[in-house]
Amino acid sequence: MPETHFLRTLEPDPDNAGVGIGVKMKSFSSHMAFLFTIQVTVSALATDLETIEIKAFAEKPSTTSVKTVEKKNIVHSEELLNQTPNVTLAGGSNRSRYIIMRGSGERSQYDSVPSHSIGFYVNHIELSGLSGIVPLGAGQSMQVEKGPMSHVYGSHSALGHIHVQSEYQEKSQIRLSGANYSQKSGAMSLSGKVGSRTKQSSSMALNFSDGPYRNTYKGISTSGQEEGYVSSSWSHELVKNVQVEHHHLYGRAKNGYDVWNTQNNFETSADRPGSDDQSTQGHSLVISYKLN
Repeated sequence: MPETHFLRTLEPDPDNAGVGIGVKMKSFSSHMAFLFTIQVTVSALATDLETIEIKAFAEKPSTTSVKTVEKKNIVHSEELLNQTPNVTLAGGSNRSRYIIMRGSGERSQYDSVPSHSIGFYVNHIELSGLSGIVPLGAGQSMQVEKGPMSHVYGSHSALGHIHVQSEYQEKSQIRLSGANYSQKSGAMSLSGKVGSRTKQSSSMALNFSDGPYRNTYKGISTSGQEEGYVSSSWSHELVKNVQVEHHHLYGRAKNGYDVWNTQNNFETSADRPGSDDQSTQGHSLVISYKLN
């Protein structure tokens, strides 16, 4: 970490003109350090102490395949992240929006943090701090990279990086489900080739639930979920080895958040229940060239 030293200097301050001499703070940094991981391998049978191999290495990313998502019947990114080792989610909202990796990261009480420690992307669209809007449809995989990734993905991935990607397999799926608390959800996805050079992947998901908490003051359920999500991805081979991809997503959530009480049960009495609402839309355009 860089060490920052502050110097206090007396200079005329235009903001305090007519009052006196204002004090300005000047700062400079020194002793910059760069963190990286090294692996030290020492041979137990070596007689020469100089035979020590030191090499830098990158940890292999954890990738959850499409088959695994479908086999475990995972319908939301929250469910998959909760099953990933060394990855937890921060609460404080109906859908967790912040990610903690290896014990480091933001918690939900931080509002509008300037730079997220864990980057969350969906088809190259950054949704850091908004990950609670993303369900997982058929034909989608998730890649989790633990450790500093800012040199590849930017400052929002200083402690890790998570990327949900659509895959263009020949597949179509419709899913309907219901559960307690009047939960009703459905999803539809379609992917495959459109022409000789064009592939597409589209999905839509809806989820409605009253939630387990009931507000006795208002006489209604105040922790329900009303969520909708649509995504579309297109890939076209422009010329040989040149691929053009366009991705679009739209998500809307109108969720309640009213869970605090003194009896440790599912009844609340807040006169102004909280909410966890968002409306998110994003586009990405990716042009890639494959080297022979």
